[in-house]
Amino acid sequence: MRYVDNGCPSLKNILAKGRKMNLSRTKSRFGLNRRDASPKATGFCFHAVRFLSILLREYQRDRINLRAAALTYSVVLSLVPMLALSTAVLKGMGAGDQMREAAYRLIDNLSGEMQKSEVIPFKNPPAAPVQTEPRSSPDDPATKPQTDPLAPPAEKAKDFSAHLNDAVNKVFDYVDRTNFAALGAIGTFLLLITVLIVINGIEEAMNAIWKVEKSRSAGRKVINYMALLIICPLAVNLGIGATTMLNTPAISQRLEIFFPLAWMQACFFKLAPLLLLTATFVIFYLFLPNTKVRAGAAWIGGLAGALGLVLLQKFFIFMQIGVAKYNTIYGSFATVPLFLLWLHSAWLVFFIGAEIAFTTQHFRRDQISGARLEPGTSLALTFDLLNAIYDGFNRRREPDLDDLSAATGASSAATTGVLKQLLAAGLVRKTDKDPETYLPATPAKHLKAAEVATLWWQTTPDTTSNESPGRKMAAGFLAGGSRDLPENPWPH
Repeated sequence: MRYVDNGCPSLKNILAKGRKMNLSRTKSRFGLNRRDASPKATGFCFHAVRFLSILLREYQRDRINLRAAALTYSVVLSLVPMLALSTAVLKGMGAGDQMREAAYRLIDNLSGEMQKSEVIPFKNPPAAPVQTEPRSSPDDPATKPQTDPLAPPAEKAKDFSAHLNDAVNKVFDYVDRTNFAALGAIGTFLLLITVLIVINGIEEAMNAIWKVEKSRSAGRKVINYMALLIICPLAVNLGIGATTMLNTPAISQRLEIFFPLAWMQACFFKLAPLLLLTATFVIFYLFLPNTKVRAGAAWIGGLAGALGLVLLQKFFIFMQIGVAKYNTIYGSFATVPLFLLWLHSAWLVFFIGAEIAFTTQHFRRDQISGARLEPGTSLALTFDLLNAIYDGFNRRREPDLDDLSAATGASSAATTGVLKQLLAAGLVRKTDKDPETYLPATPAKHLKAAEVATLWWQTTPDTTSNESPGRKMAAGFLAGGSRDLPENPWPH
């Protein structure tokens, strides 16, 4: 290592050493540039273990379990207002009790799957008519189920269906009693605020997963949330209509042209709900975070989330979680803990799908250890980021976080940390665009490299106030090392 006259190492050599670390040790320790690591060279097992380790780290860092519990509580409080608003939208379009019909249809499907383990279905069973009137409740003495833990699956399915019917009837009874005219303007406004709080909680959780610090403006949130409240009931209506159309003989005959074999039609009918659920997850993953999400990553996360939700449903159905036990302990209130457990598990699956989408998008440039960068590497990345920002400014482009990470080969976490330092020092400015972009705060000819180095190492120590040997050495290092730096290395 070369030394300057005052006995301190050259700052240029420190920067060179930091850049070499980006090519060797930093790649393995911090993962700042993983794009050159191909699966053929490193092996599928390495990438799989690395992906899972990043996913587990982000799951713990983002406190997914705590966020799922908070949203479970919020959804319970706002369930009736949300259904009331959605039902009002559908009734305004002349759709009637489509939400109740959708719930009953789902219960019928769940009960049918539970009985398949014992009852052999007919080849082409007739479709049961959708019941729009409230079904019998297990609270009625004549129909109250007496669950036997050793009962066959068919009897357990009836008990499980009775509990779900009871929950649906109670919720929609409260929904039907909701009178917007009697509530008045203030009551309706508070009802709407309750719903918006839930959606805002979902967006905040998604922003935390995607490392977004700035959320959307209040006006933008209200517009997006109102659109969501209108689109979701329409999606339910379209889903019910599509299911009804697929069950008609005319549509079945037309499907035989594309799926001539019976097993192909069976696969189509089984995969269609999964594809619709995947598309729903993808829409949430694309538009809820206040950042740019790639479509490929959103589809991977959406498919993982949809599969997880389907497996969760199967698990609840075939394992018969707590139906007999909770019915013995809680009686008619057994539906409450089961519903809370299912809702919390569903939120966990939803957020894990979002984490998978985030990990997929940032897998190549992720900082796997999460440790702080060494000083030489941090200073080298600072100069690289300033070069990228000035270069984009000269080409009339405003780079965002992803652009800067790609230009420097650094992880999003490392890039964000250095950008915070540059923003605090007043060397760069960020815009209010969506997503945020970055611009230089001063012309390139007015910013010296020595000034950047001094700002990064805080300020030159004041040796007059304290004549300690350490302060003298630090002052000599900054003064001597800065002489080796070019005056204006930025593109201009």
